[in-house]
Amino acid sequence: MGEILDDYVAPKKSSTIFSKISLALAILNSFLLIVFLLIVPEQVYVGMEFSSFVIILVRSFGFFSLSGFVITMISILKKEKRTVVKWVGGTINILIFISLVSFVIYGNILLGRL
Repeated sequence: MGEILDDYVAPKKSSTIFSKISLALAILNSFLLIVFLLIVPEQVYVGMEFSSFVIILVRSFGFFSLSGFVITMISILKKEKRTVVKWVGGTINILIFISLVSFVIYGNILLGRL
C-alpha cells in the first residue's frame, strides 16, 4: 500500500547510430560519384574497355548506394530522433538510390531489354 504512484522514470536516450552511418554512406556515395564522373571519358564507344578500377568503382557505388538506402530505412523504422544528420543523410541516400534505379531502368529500356 506504500507504493509511489508518480515514480519518475528517466527516458531512454535514443541512439542515432543508424543516422550517423547513413550520413557517412551518403558522403561516401557522393565522393564515389564525383570520382567516377572525373575518371570516365566524355565519349564512350562500343567495344571500349575500361580499367578494372572503374569497374570496381561502379560496383562499390551500387553496393554503398543500396547499403545507404537500407540503413536510412532502418533509421526511419527505428524512429530515431529527428536530427539534421538524419534528414541530410537520408535525403541524399534516397535521392542517389532512386537515381540509380531509374538509370538502370532507363538503360534497359534503351537496350530493348524491357
